[in-house]
Amino acid sequence: GLVAKQSGDVLSSMKNPVRTVSDTISAFYKEYPQPPVLPMYRAFLVDFMTNTHLTIVDVRFKYDAVFALGAVTYYNGLMGSYDKLTAGVGASEKIFNAFCKALDMDPAQVTADAEAVRAYAKATPPGTILTHMEGTAAAPDKRIADAFSGIGSSLYGTSFSIGLFT
Repeated sequence: GLVAKQSGDVLSSMKNPVRTVSDTISAFYKEYPQPPVLPMYRAFLVDFMTNTHLTIVDVRFKYDAVFALGAVTYYNGLMGSYDKLTAGVGASEKIFNAFCKALDMDPAQVTADAEAVRAYAKATPPGTILTHMEGTAAAPDKRIADAFSGIGSSLYGTSFSIGLFT
């Protein structure tokens, strides 16, 4: 009775600072209202957005350049042929921008961070990368050093995993 009613009043007056998956998906469709995402891509895109959202709202998550590389690589693998099917040059880029903005990420920063890690990985011998990951030597780029320093304490999600093994 009375206790339940009073607790309900307290709970209903509290605001949850964490965005819901629904809020993120709605934000995506506000950023990319038309043309609709092709049905054969929509389910995969929403699943990726949902998983990324759940990763980002986890208190252990810390954005880093390896996460960015994984997100870009996964997205490009998923949407690589989209423009060919829609005959719309740049549609997949517009969708990526809306995807990032819906997740409160800057698409230009995500892309730049991903490219920095990709360039680092191409130019650096595997043994040297391992010393940077272990922390016995410093990575030349702060973004990469920060990503490697957080391996033990940050959330290990799909995008980070893909970025690490790309």
